[in-house]
Amino acid sequence: MLIVVVTASLLAVIQLYRGQYIAFTGDSVHYIVMIHSLAYDQDLRLEDDYRVLYDGRFFTAHHAWPGRGGHLYPVHDIGLALIGALPYRLAGEFGVAIALGVVYTALAINIFRLVSLVSESRALATALIGVTSPPLVVYSLQLYPEILAALCITYPALILARNQVPTKLTLLMAGTACGFLPWLQQRLAGVALVIAVLMAIRRDLAFPLKVTFAIPLAISAGLQAIYRYAAFGNPFFYFHYYKGSGDGFVGLFFDAAHGLLIYSPVYIAALPGMVMLLYHRRRLALQLLIAWSALYIPVAMWHIWWGGACPQPARLIVAIIPLLLPGIGFVLERGGPARVVAVGVLYAISVGVTMAWLTSANMLYPGVLLGTIENFLPYVGELLPTIATLDGGPPRPIRMWWNEMLVLVLTTLLVAYWIGRGLRVRNQTSTGSSQSDQC
Repeated sequence: MLIVVVTASLLAVIQLYRGQYIAFTGDSVHYIVMIHSLAYDQDLRLEDDYRVLYDGRFFTAHHAWPGRGGHLYPVHDIGLALIGALPYRLAGEFGVAIALGVVYTALAINIFRLVSLVSESRALATALIGVTSPPLVVYSLQLYPEILAALCITYPALILARNQVPTKLTLLMAGTACGFLPWLQQRLAGVALVIAVLMAIRRDLAFPLKVTFAIPLAISAGLQAIYRYAAFGNPFFYFHYYKGSGDGFVGLFFDAAHGLLIYSPVYIAALPGMVMLLYHRRRLALQLLIAWSALYIPVAMWHIWWGGACPQPARLIVAIIPLLLPGIGFVLERGGPARVVAVGVLYAISVGVTMAWLTSANMLYPGVLLGTIENFLPYVGELLPTIATLDGGPPRPIRMWWNEMLVLVLTTLLVAYWIGRGLRVRNQTSTGSSQSDQC
C-alpha cells in the first residue's frame, strides 16, 4: 500500500508541477498518432491521422512505411497503441496518462515482490529507490513503451525466480506478459524467448504447466504474423537491424550524454550486489543476468544504441532496469551502516539529476540537463571538458577522450569494490533462499 501511495503521489506532484503529464518528445508524437488511429478509425492507416493531429508536419519516412494498398503503416511496434486506444477514446491524453500511471504502480509492486526474494527487510526501500530515480521515473512521464515493457519482463522474471510452483492462472498471466513483449518492441523478442527457455528447463514444473506458459506465446506469434501480413503483405516482415561498432557496451553506462551511471549513479551499487548474489542465490542471479543480456547485448551492438531523440538515460535498456534492483536490495540487506549511507548518497545524486531534468525547459536534449548542472557548478566545465561541450544540440553520443572514460570507469569500479567489500558474508543462503535455488 505504501508503494502505491508514494508512486501515485509522486506522479501527481510532477504532473501538477509541469502542468502536463505526457511530454511529446521524440517518438511520443508518433505513438499518439497510432493510438488516435486505433481509437477513432479502428485501423493503423496513419496518413489521415498525421494530417488531422499535426497537419502532416511530423511525418517522416522513419516512422511510417508504405504497406498494402499504398497506405502508411507504423514503423514502431503497436503494443502501446493497443493498450492506450481505449483510455484515449474515453478521456483523450489524460486517459492515456492515467493508464500509464496504473502500469507504473503495478511495476513498482512487482519490483517490491522481486526484491523481496533476496531482502524482505529492504525490499520496500529498494523498490522506492527504483521508481523515484532515473531512468524509470523519467520514462514513467513519457509516452514510450519502456515502462510497460519493464512490467512485462519483471512479472515473468518474478514467477520464474520464485521457488514455489506457480498455479496455471499465474503461468498463463506470465506467459501473456512475455508474449506481449514483441508487440511493444521487436528487440524484446529475444528477452521473451530467453524467459520461455528458462521456464521450460525448470525441473519443478510439470509438462502441462510449461505448456500453459507457452500457449500465450504461440498465440502471440501467430497474431504477429497475421498483423504483418495484413499491413505489409508478408507475415515475416520486419525492419532491418543495423549493426554498429559496439560502442554501446560502454556507452550505455558511461557516455556523458546517455550513460545510465552518469544520470543515476545509485545503480553502481547493483554491480557488487549482483556479484554477491551469484554466490548466495546463484540460480536467481543467473536468471536475471541472462534475461538482462538478452536485451543489453543486441542494443549495445545497434547503430543507434543511445535511442535517438529521446529523454535520457539509456532508453533502450530501461525495460530491464528492474532486474538490477535485487542487487541494490542485497547491498542494503548485507551492507553495514557506511555502505547503506553510500547508497543513500548515490540515490540523492540520482534524484537531484531528476529534479534538474524536470526543471529544464527541454526534456529531450541531454545538453540542457548538464548545462543546468554546470550553471550551479561553474568549474565542472574545467574539470570535465566533455560536459562543457554540450549545448543542447542533437542528441548524439559524446566522444570522450580515453583518459576521461578511464577515470569514470575506474571510479565506478572502486566505489563498487568498496561497497562489495563491506557486505557481510554468511555461510547460509540469504533471506528466502533454499537448496532448490542452487544450480
